[in-house]
Amino acid sequence: MCRVRCFAALLAFCAALACGPAPEPPARAAPDVLLVVLDTVRADRLSAYGHDRPTSPRLDALARLGVLFEDVTAPAPWTWPSHASIFTGLPPAQHGAELASDGGVERFGLSVRPLRGDVTTLAERFRAAGYRTSALVVNDWLHPELGLLRGFEQTHHFDRDAALIRAAPAVVAAADPRPLFLFVNVMTAHSPFRDGPGPWALPDRDFRDPERAPAWVRPYLTEDLPRGVHLSQVDAGGGASGAIRHAAGELEVPPEDLEKLMALYDASIAGADYVLGRVLDAWLDAQRAGVVAVTSDHGEGFGEHGMLDHRASVYPEVLRVPLVIAAPDRLPAARRVAAPVALTSLHDTLLALAGLPAGDASLLPLLDGGPAPEHVTASAGSDRAWARHAGGRFARGWRLYRRGNWALVHDERGGSAELYHLGRDPGMTRDLAGAEPARTAELLDASRAHQARVGTEAGTRATAALDIPDGLADRLRSLGYAAPATER
Repeated sequence: MCRVRCFAALLAFCAALACGPAPEPPARAAPDVLLVVLDTVRADRLSAYGHDRPTSPRLDALARLGVLFEDVTAPAPWTWPSHASIFTGLPPAQHGAELASDGGVERFGLSVRPLRGDVTTLAERFRAAGYRTSALVVNDWLHPELGLLRGFEQTHHFDRDAALIRAAPAVVAAADPRPLFLFVNVMTAHSPFRDGPGPWALPDRDFRDPERAPAWVRPYLTEDLPRGVHLSQVDAGGGASGAIRHAAGELEVPPEDLEKLMALYDASIAGADYVLGRVLDAWLDAQRAGVVAVTSDHGEGFGEHGMLDHRASVYPEVLRVPLVIAAPDRLPAARRVAAPVALTSLHDTLLALAGLPAGDASLLPLLDGGPAPEHVTASAGSDRAWARHAGGRFARGWRLYRRGNWALVHDERGGSAELYHLGRDPGMTRDLAGAEPARTAELLDASRAHQARVGTEAGTRATAALDIPDGLADRLRSLGYAAPATER
């Protein structure tokens, strides 16, 4: 029934678009703005982006009503820096919310910097413009105590997405004459991978049965029901996580089991899409229109480039994310944009759609034939738990510098560089650095110059580590943000 209601509401939304744009009023009312982040969803596992399983029917429907950006790069491969970039429009080196690879106080194997206090967030911008600002979140990195939700006058933090679904209608429909900026973080696709609330379920339940599962899986099954596979958690013996052990060459995952993991991930994405549909139900039932934007903060690796996680690389499986924006009378319907863009541009785009002062990174000019960004960048800091146990490439931070189809991947110091042509090799599997030394050197120089410029613009930033309360540290540790017990 909910699925029918959601699609009926979306069809009504589409009908409004089909009528064509109304004459421009003398002063356009401030639109309501809904921003949904489907946590840990890589673009290529969505049916809206060509996946052969129907994992995202609600997002597919929304894409038919608005603009789908086909080639979007997240600024970082994990929640903390990527969300901070969504909220500020800045790369991690400027907003400061990133791993502190040069020291700092460790908590459970990580040293993390806070968001700079002198940077204005998207919520602060909307609130200053007279908006009611509310956030519905599940990911513990978005807990109000940690600072990324600065500017939201109402924050609602939940243990599971099921509670978020129940709370959404009241938050959306609250009596308030101000326009609404609502941020929603949906956590269903994040590990542990298990059956989500949507229509997909993993057919092979034996894979998660402690007595029938393959031996390698058993240390990484969750205790709570329904059981999930959580390769990022430290195993029962206190050793390294399954993802780190795999990166170190200590854990072999058979190809057929990788397929099962990805099927479970697909089920989780379908669950996240179901939650998106319920949020859209609440949004449309409250007769809100305005702007709806759906994206993700990062993806997930399933063996590509030696990763069964996301935090420690800058390849497409962890950085290519979806972005769909629908806005009646403000954006065209059923438009797809192929040009490569940065997720950081969403900040300026939402402000521009709301009629508020925005920077020059807005994606709206692309829809009128404007040029694509000159370059796209991303970074992954050195994670100490990965560095200590896996070593090798995982002991270094990495950067992505992309110009058109050419993508350079290099370590933080520029001592190791790889070159890829994304038009011919979208998965970045064939390193062309040896065959293209001049182009590699040119892009490496450009990346270094960009880093220097960003560092200069950042100025003096906070150096103290983020203060994480003990109870919240335990919750983050359960998500897999932990070093082996012998290293703590």
